[in-house]
Amino acid sequence: MSEELMLSLSERSALRANWSSATMVEVLKHWAEKNGDKEVFCFHESAPSLATGSHGNDTQTRTYAELDKTANLIAGGLQKMRLSKQDRILLVFPAGLEFIDALMGCLYAGAVAVPTPPPSTKKRRASASRFSAVVSNCQPAAILTTSAYYGVVKNMVEELCDGLRCEPAKVTTLEAIKDHNEGLVSEVTAASTDLCLIQYTSGSTGAPKGVMLSHQNVLANLKSIGEKFKTTEQCRGFFWLPPHHDMGLIGAILETIYMGGFTGLMDPSLFISNPLNWLEGISLHRATISGAPNFAYDLCSGKAAKQAIEHLNLLGWRVVFSGAEPVQATKSRHFPKHSVVAVSTQKIGCLAMAWRNPLSW
Repeated sequence: MSEELMLSLSERSALRANWSSATMVEVLKHWAEKNGDKEVFCFHESAPSLATGSHGNDTQTRTYAELDKTANLIAGGLQKMRLSKQDRILLVFPAGLEFIDALMGCLYAGAVAVPTPPPSTKKRRASASRFSAVVSNCQPAAILTTSAYYGVVKNMVEELCDGLRCEPAKVTTLEAIKDHNEGLVSEVTAASTDLCLIQYTSGSTGAPKGVMLSHQNVLANLKSIGEKFKTTEQCRGFFWLPPHHDMGLIGAILETIYMGGFTGLMDPSLFISNPLNWLEGISLHRATISGAPNFAYDLCSGKAAKQAIEHLNLLGWRVVFSGAEPVQATKSRHFPKHSVVAVSTQKIGCLAMAWRNPLSW
């Protein structure tokens, strides 16, 4: 294993200044070259536990080099589909490392990633309505998903296009894209002004609206987060946030790659089933940064008042942030009282917004 690169403050500032005119592809390739053996993500499919350790049976991991190699394979598969640069690719994935693989693969291919959650069986009508609205609006050249969701996604797209009398986008799986593929046929040169992502609103108060973000937009956001949170390559995160919206996608996943650090992730359902799984993961991974909407702290306080949490060690949790909904100071002050230890030296309330180039309707 190669020795991990650590930057001085001036070196880090210079690097991030240079990235103001770069792309997310250049950022990942930088860390894959400098710290390739370093683990960048660990995903928990079951509840994290101090008893089983950070790499239990139900965890998946990626190093920077592995993520770079996988993204390159996926990009090569997308090229073989004869997609054009800046074509939109809808990513229909649950939380997990496959989503991150697909996201970076799209960017390596010069495509525009459009993340959206897979159709839900519990909220079938609302989920189908949102999915149809996103497909109709962004008009993807291709749709990438997992084998588990392939059938339902393909059927929904075909039904939608029958009604609209249009040619359905090709639906394929990540497994099919990676099989028998040797990577990029030709390197794609992207500009910082090229589109990187289209983020869609939840659609809970109306039709989901798409916001187009260039690499420049995304990197400016990540730079600002890094400055406020004082991130370095030594920072460690832990998050349960859905990866399809701003806080989970930008604040957790892309910021980790940007800072060259590490982040543990778990499925959002594990937080819903027991909010203290979040704190268990923070303790397990010795996280220095984590955050969530205001309600998450309230739920943790309620659970912590009823369950034993003396085994948790949250002393390393340096940056605690809250956003995505109104931040209530009373909840923020109440939370540490039920956490056994003081959890941070820096509490940050944040407002996550995407407002660049809204798609027309």
